[in-house]
Formats: sequence, C-alpha cells, structure tokens
Amino acid sequence: MSETLELPLGGVDITNGYANWRREVHALSGWIRRHMRKCFWLRWHNRHGRRKALERLGVRGRALGVAGCRRGAWFMARHIVVNQALKTATLSRYGLTLPWLLAG
Repeated sequence: MSETLELPLGGVDITNGYANWRREVHALSGWIRRHMRKCFWLRWHNRHGRRKALERLGVRGRALGVAGCRRGAWFMARHIVVNQALKTATLSRYGLTLPWLLAG
C-alpha cells in the first residue's frame, strides 16, 4: 500500500502563517518576561528573602527598600528595580527558555 498523501500547500500561505505566528510570539514577549519575574518574586517568599536575592542580583542602596513592598507580585514584576535585577540575560542565565528567541 504505497499511497501518497498530497496536501494543497501554497508557498504564500505558509510564509504568511509563519510571519503571523512570529508576530504573536513577539507581542507576548513582554507578558512572558513579566510572568517570569512574578514567579521569582513569589519564590523569594518574604522581605528578608527578597532583600537577599536582590543583593545577590546586584541591587544596592535605597533600591533594596523595594523588598519590603506590600504590593502584589504582579505589580512588583513591573517595578523598575525588579526589571533591572532580572534582565532578560539574567533570566537566560537561570536556564529559562524564551520563546521569542526560538521564533527566530
């Protein structure tokens, strides 16, 4: 039984589908990074753990006061101090695969 399956493939449709998929992945990239930072914030549990973690990531001075903030994890994931501490390169160093890099 050597039947062959013929699929109607059009070059333009494949190209446009790939481009749309890639555009959607790039559009979600900010949300994905923020979600990763939120997970880190939750993982640090309390203000003492957050302070130690931020110190390890290179945060110094008054910026460490953010560790005691009572705002939620989603809000803090957008905070400038957390963004500077957990840059995209830092997330990659922790082994987190970023999908927009896989999109090419």
